Parts: sequence; structure tokens; C-alpha cells
Amino acid sequence: MFDMEGSELWYHSTIIPVTDYKDQFDYSIVVSIETTDRKQAENKLKARESQLRQIIDLVPHFIFAKDETGKFEIVNKAIAEVFGTTVEDLTGRRDSEFVATDEEMEHFRSDDLEVIRSGKTKFIPEEPITDSENNIRYLQTTKVPFKFSATKKPSLLGVAVDITERKLARMHCGKARKNSAP
Repeated sequence: MFDMEGSELWYHSTIIPVTDYKDQFDYSIVVSIETTDRKQAENKLKARESQLRQIIDLVPHFIFAKDETGKFEIVNKAIAEVFGTTVEDLTGRRDSEFVATDEEMEHFRSDDLEVIRSGKTKFIPEEPITDSENNIRYLQTTKVPFKFSATKKPSLLGVAVDITERKLARMHCGKARKNSAP
């Protein structure tokens, strides 16, 4: 529906049928409440959420939020790709379903719980992760404790930079220097 200026109006309506003494339909009562402000607020929120999703997915680094059980609350496209899945499939599932080795899983869980329980940020200069194609990648990770404002449950925010190329270049340079030494 539109108002006199052509602006869109939204209503929530309830229709109540009224019957006569023989239980036959007689007439209806319609109760309508204008909900335009609420609908506009919902649309703005959806647009904002879409913008934030675009931004987080454009970041080439791994961005994730996990709860104490290892369940991914938020992930970006970069981390979903390393696990060979989608953002939608990864969100709401536990990291243990995607991490390739028990050793890596134990390492990640230990760090996650340390951050959540201590309430202190942890910087990990280098840690290996096996991707979905069984390639070893090296990450430089920062994990920050926080609580989602809506649930107040302990969680952590992680940002990891893939430093594989840098590490391999350093290793290659080190071997080249070693081989050229007199």
C-alpha cells in the first residue's frame, strides 16, 4: 500500500471471521497495525548485514569466531575455502569436523580454550594447518576473547594470515645460502 506521497506503507493485519447463531459466516473484523517503521528498520538491518558479509568475505585472511565447544559462529570465505566447503556449511558446525589431523585439532582446541578461559589475547607467530587437499599451510594467528552481546557466552575471535609463501621462501633462501657456503 502507498500513502498520498507515494511512499510504501506496511501493515500487519488480522482477519477475524464472525458467525451468526447458526455458525454461519456473517461478517469479518479486520484489525490492521501499521508496521512501516519496523519493516524499514528490518530492511536497513538486512542491507547492513549484507554489506558486512561482503567486507568480511573480501578479506583474504581467515576470520572466524568460535564458542567454547569449537563451533564456528562466524567465518569468512577464506577459511571456508581452506576447509573445502562454504561459509554456510561451516557456520554452526564444530572445527573438529574439518580439521585434518588430531594433532592439529588438539593444538587449536588448547589455544582456543586458553584464550577463552584466561580472557587474554594470544598471538601465535606460526602454526601449521592441513587444508582440504592435504597441503600444509602455515598461519600467523591472533585469537581474542570476547562475548557475543546477545548471548554473553564466552567466545573467541580469530584472524589468521597465511604465511606459507613467506615461510617457504625463507626455507629456500636458507638452503641456498647453506649450499653456497665454502
